[in-house]
Amino acid sequence: MKSMFSLRRSQVARLAGAAALFACVALPLQAMAASPSAATPTETTTQSVPPQQSSLLQLQQRYMATYRTLMQIKAKAEHDDPALAKQSRLYHKELFATMKKNGTDPQKMIASFNSMAAKLKDKRLPQAKRQALLVKAHEEQMRFLAAEHKAMQEPAMRAAGKKLEAATLAGMRKVDSNTNTLFKKLNALKGQLDKAQVKAAQHPPTPK
Repeated sequence: MKSMFSLRRSQVARLAGAAALFACVALPLQAMAASPSAATPTETTTQSVPPQQSSLLQLQQRYMATYRTLMQIKAKAEHDDPALAKQSRLYHKELFATMKKNGTDPQKMIASFNSMAAKLKDKRLPQAKRQALLVKAHEEQMRFLAAEHKAMQEPAMRAAGKKLEAATLAGMRKVDSNTNTLFKKLNALKGQLDKAQVKAAQHPPTPK
């Protein structure tokens, strides 16, 4: 029987890794770019943006709320099972080493991304620079995810990833019986968000 997560098998293995950092920061950054008056991601509102952007922001917020819930469940699972926490740490340590062996320094990319995130939080940043910085941050995110995906496809990492996935899911289900439902919701929201982002890119708001 195939796992219900076979289409997004890396999702569990990534949940507390660097990809999670990119996911949790990148979506709020998009919200901040759409609403430059927001001082922080949590302060973003949808009242002063066009309907299309408002819908996108709402999807982003729902996605991040579900993602954070899953991360909290995973954190509790690792807290309750030190062996699982160690397995996760070792996996991500080996993943970073594999990425570096393949020519990508994940730590430098994360530092660069964090620097851009800090700049985007500045309410005084001109809109043109904000948009340019957002594009650069998105490109950095895509480069990181591509390098991570390549590393995860190596035989040793694939085997370790499958073991971590199984152990993580088992631990999360012990903590919260709604884990499967939450993953289904997350996948559904990700699909909606991808479509909304493509639509927004094809039909950008007309400058006033």
